[in-house]
Amino acid sequence: LEGVDEIEVLEKMMGMEVREWEYEGERGVRHMGVMAVIVKSFARIHETNLKKQGVLAFTFRDKSDYDKIQERDVVSLKGIVDLAPSSEVRLRCEHEDGSVDEIHLDHTYNQIQIDWFKAGSALNKIREKSNS
Repeated sequence: LEGVDEIEVLEKMMGMEVREWEYEGERGVRHMGVMAVIVKSFARIHETNLKKQGVLAFTFRDKSDYDKIQERDVVSLKGIVDLAPSSEVRLRCEHEDGSVDEIHLDHTYNQIQIDWFKAGSALNKIREKSNS
C-alpha cells in the first residue's frame, strides 16, 4: 500500500494493549502512521473503533498464517484499491531469503465503513458531508 508508514500485525488485540490504542485513538491511530491492523481475532468494539478512525482492520482467514510472517519481511496489501464489501484482500510477505507468501485476509467492511477509510476517518466523512 503506497504511502503507508505502518501495518500492525498482532496475534490479538486485548487487555492493556487495547486500552493504550484507544487512548492513542483520541489523537487518531491513523494519524500516527498506522494504516492497517491485522490480527487473528478482534473484539467487535475494537474493530469498530479502528474503522471509525480510518484504519483498515483485517483478520487472518487461516489463523495459522500468522506464523508465516517473519520479523524482517517486507509486506504489502493487495486488493485495497478495489476494496468493497466481501472483496478479497491479501497480505504479501517478501521474506529475507527471497521467498514470498500471500496470505488471505478477511474483513467485515460495509460501504459506509469503506467511505470512512477513504475519507481518513468517520469524522472526516461527516465533515465532508456538512461542507457540501
